[in-house]
Amino acid sequence: MAKRPTIGNNPLDALMPESHLDTVVPDLLTRRPHEKPPLKPAPAEEPQTPAARDGENQALREEVARLKEQVKELKQRLAEAEPRWVTLRKLGQS
Repeated sequence: MAKRPTIGNNPLDALMPESHLDTVVPDLLTRRPHEKPPLKPAPAEEPQTPAARDGENQALREEVARLKEQVKELKQRLAEAEPRWVTLRKLGQS
């Protein structure tokens, strides 16, 4: 037998007063989550002129070419790496 009576007296059933954690982690069973306001549509941008688009496209092409050169340089440096890295690279490709 138990040394003290526990039937009908569960300490987990006790109601706890609200704490500061209720504001951080709200109880979703008793309270509805706050509704978010609908997103505003983005303002319509003015259409670009063909010359502006061509300039932007050219700038992007130059950036892509610069990045391709950088990748080529990094691949070349990797090929000249220490033997252990070359071995690991060969293992990774097989």
